[in-house]
Amino acid sequence: MIANLLNSIAILANGSRLFAARCVDGLRPNAEKCAELLEKSPISATALNPIIGYDRAAKLDQGSGLRRKRA
Repeated sequence: MIANLLNSIAILANGSRLFAARCVDGLRPNAEKCAELLEKSPISATALNPIIGYDRAAKLDQGSGLRRKRA
């Protein structure tokens, strides 16, 4: 039973290394696209929620037109 667990851990570790080497290494963020998505996201108001309160954060979100209309 322990041997099976150790074998599974080794397989998972190898898979993680291969995934990182073949899929993740070399990825770079698109700064323009990130900024665009951040401007359209209500996350800014959500982050301010504990500081300014829910009601004021909701008004900020609505007033700035951050929310996109869903199709």
